[in-house]
Amino acid sequence: MIDGYKAPFMGIALTDMEINLFKSIKKAFDPNNILNPRKMGLPN
Repeated sequence: MIDGYKAPFMGIALTDMEINLFKSIKKAFDPNNILNPRKMGLPN
């Protein structure tokens, strides 16, 4: 689980492709970004 403490290190732990995958999954399930916005540290 990614929380506020781990979010700044996502760029170190994950590749750009993996981060983009997280973004696309998040957008598919939450297109209006109303569920925990910015919680995962992903830019909009």
